Amino acid sequence: MKRLGTRWMKFGLILSGTLLLLLAMMSASISSAQPAPTATRSLLSPPATRTNLTIVPPPFAYRVPLPKTDNFDIAQLDIGRRTFTQYCVTCHGDKGQGLEQWRTTWAPERQNCTQVGCHGRNRPSDGFTMLTVAPPILGEGALPNLTSAFAIFTYLKASMPYQAPGALSDREYWAITAYMVDQFGADAKGKEVGPKNAADILIR
Repeated sequence: MKRLGTRWMKFGLILSGTLLLLLAMMSASISSAQPAPTATRSLLSPPATRTNLTIVPPPFAYRVPLPKTDNFDIAQLDIGRRTFTQYCVTCHGDKGQGLEQWRTTWAPERQNCTQVGCHGRNRPSDGFTMLTVAPPILGEGALPNLTSAFAIFTYLKASMPYQAPGALSDREYWAITAYMVDQFGADAKGKEVGPKNAADILIR
């Protein structure tokens, strides 16, 4: 009986050790599967404010022009205006007037937004680069080389937002396009702007 008890004790110790080893291995596996948190964003990431702006509009959102005509799909224009506010206004102005005019409305200490350490080189890790000169995109004389909704969409998708070209969905790019061409007084005959009709919607 004494020999049997010793044998069971050894078996119990081996079993306990094996279980502890398995638990340790499982814990290490779970830890390694979880990526370490990081505050560094890719240079191709959209502005860190994307999610927040969806919920809380920026303070200047009310100044962004409302649709001008009844020539477009209302729902698409609404999406376009909101997306324009989130991604275009920061550089191009609350009325699409361009950065030079836009920044004169800011506090003096904030007007050098494209300098090094702000929205220029060596910006914060959660910041993004801005064009030194962001041109007007709405109003008389804007977009002289883009005459149709198709041309505007093609340019936007290939080049904008400046800090993350192509980051938006086609739906968002078409909605921004619809909002912009509406501001030029174009006519989509009440339809959504898209690949089938964009070439025929002219701004001048």
